[in-house]
Amino acid sequence: MIDIDEEDKRKLEGQLNRVIVHVLRSYPSLHYYQGYHDICSVFILLFGEKYATKLMESVALFYLRYEMYINMEPVLKKLTILDTLIRLEDEELYHFITEAHVLPYYCLSWVITWCSHDLDNLETITRLFDLFLSSNPFMVIYFSAALVLSKRNEIVTLPAGDTSTIHTYLAKLPKSLDHVETLCQKACQLEEAYSVLELQYQSSVALDQVSTVNRFEQDWLPIKSLEDLNHTIQYQVIPILKDEKERLPIELKSNTNSEKKMNNDNSILQRLSHLNRKDALLYTLVTVSASVGLLAILVSNSDLIREWLLTGV
Repeated sequence: MIDIDEEDKRKLEGQLNRVIVHVLRSYPSLHYYQGYHDICSVFILLFGEKYATKLMESVALFYLRYEMYINMEPVLKKLTILDTLIRLEDEELYHFITEAHVLPYYCLSWVITWCSHDLDNLETITRLFDLFLSSNPFMVIYFSAALVLSKRNEIVTLPAGDTSTIHTYLAKLPKSLDHVETLCQKACQLEEAYSVLELQYQSSVALDQVSTVNRFEQDWLPIKSLEDLNHTIQYQVIPILKDEKERLPIELKSNTNSEKKMNNDNSILQRLSHLNRKDALLYTLVTVSASVGLLAILVSNSDLIREWLLTGV
């Protein structure tokens, strides 16, 4: 691993700290989560502090505000729907994973950091960011499913029922990611085959009506200018943030033929919620301050940072 001199470290720490604090002070209803700094760091390294500060406002409001809720429930719902997506595409693989009692926590960092915490290849990270920024915020779930499905032959040869082995293998999948274009294409195919609304019906897991996923076409896609952006933030997004206690899930269509599968998906969500309450260290939401642990980005992605610095991007 290539070291970064102390001056560069201090500079990057300061930039990251200022970007994060700016976004949270501008929108107090948003909450810092462990992993948000990974996404911020990529924008800082690509665009510099000035532009990253403004860009991260839009990313937080239109892509990540569901993750920046006061608790983990919205993320747990998305992870549960990931299992549903795998089931719809490959029921044998789904049963192999779930019968080993492996919960979709293995991809938590993929979802909340857009894979930037798990990868150290600059070209791959930026390619994925392009995909996620040009798609519905749910695209990271489609991509995660595509990654798992791409390794199905290897997964099913693992010791059946061995929770630890299977979880560990799945958690490390991004480390061996070497076919990103194929995975991006597969993710887009999954999105075309199963809309976000259909997946909520299929899983019986209803995301909030005001979630970034369910409001993406209403809030983000119509924006064509800076004036549109400011208007949408002021009159559509800010009211949502202020009324977060009134969050209501979308209404799901009943489907008696899928009742057993839906109950199973609800069971996965309940187990995820129980695990989250039992192990708060796995995913901790905190209010950021000047003392936030910014060194995490330097520890996890120092090679990436060094590459950005050397190329002068």
